[in-house]
Amino acid sequence: MSDDNIHAFVRPGELPENPVRITSSGKSPNFCHHELIDLDDHRRTVNCRQCGADIDAFSFLKANARTLQTAWQRHKAVSNELAELLARVDFLKKEEARLKSRVKRAKDNTPAPLDIKGRDL
Repeated sequence: MSDDNIHAFVRPGELPENPVRITSSGKSPNFCHHELIDLDDHRRTVNCRQCGADIDAFSFLKANARTLQTAWQRHKAVSNELAELLARVDFLKKEEARLKSRVKRAKDNTPAPLDIKGRDL
């Protein structure tokens, strides 16, 4: 049995590398920015539901690829920031425990208050 079709599972909250790369730039012809579209698989066309414009299928695919690429980049940035914040929280928890034990040791090593004229200070 061949291992070339076996893929490792991704951990929850982790995305694999983005498979889409966009190499061109600039405006695409025949493209509106409305969000409701009709995909006609018989005629193999893409049409805007709101304005009725015929949309170039490649332009539509490219726009969606840009959206996915942006979402991928944002997810990666947020994941990195979350990892940094979790590391800082772990450090602060350890620092808190260290300081609490230091305060406890200081209290234990402090001598009892002196009794002057029958009163506790």
